Amino acid sequence: MSDAAAENPPQSPPLDAIRRRRRWLIAFAGLALATIASVAAVQLLTGDEKAAQRDRALDDTARPVVLERVDLEPRRGTSRRGLAELVRRDGRTYLRMIAAGLARNIGDEVYQASLTGKGESRVLGSRTVDSKGIFLGQTEMTSKELHAFRRIELRIVGSGTEGSGRLILRGKIPG
Repeated sequence: MSDAAAENPPQSPPLDAIRRRRRWLIAFAGLALATIASVAAVQLLTGDEKAAQRDRALDDTARPVVLERVDLEPRRGTSRRGLAELVRRDGRTYLRMIAAGLARNIGDEVYQASLTGKGESRVLGSRTVDSKGIFLGQTEMTSKELHAFRRIELRIVGSGTEGSGRLILRGKIPG
């Protein structure tokens, strides 16, 4: 054998094919990694702006501004409690009420929220309580409309009757 042949032995075809496949695999892996990195960078740059817009929208709806608050006191020494708040959310004003510790409705009875005083009354709505004895209600109302009355009341009434029934909670509207 000659010295030249001993220094550079001929390469077998399968070894060349394996090396070629390895180079192609490395090239494709590099290309895939570069593509993933560029997509991730675009998402990070544009995603922050979209997330900020979404957070601002959630802040507007999730955090109403409380304008006025009225504590609703129980009648006849019970442990029931309630709260009415005039809130501004999404550019609109609402009166919302929550009461806890209420007895479950029996038969056709419902809890009825109303505004009373100054010779008038206005029924805001009637609802049943949930299994935990909680009343939740909300209606659109301005501060001027609220202050046309003296009290906020929650009564338990028979279905279809308005303004009568047993008084459960009452709160005095300030002003």
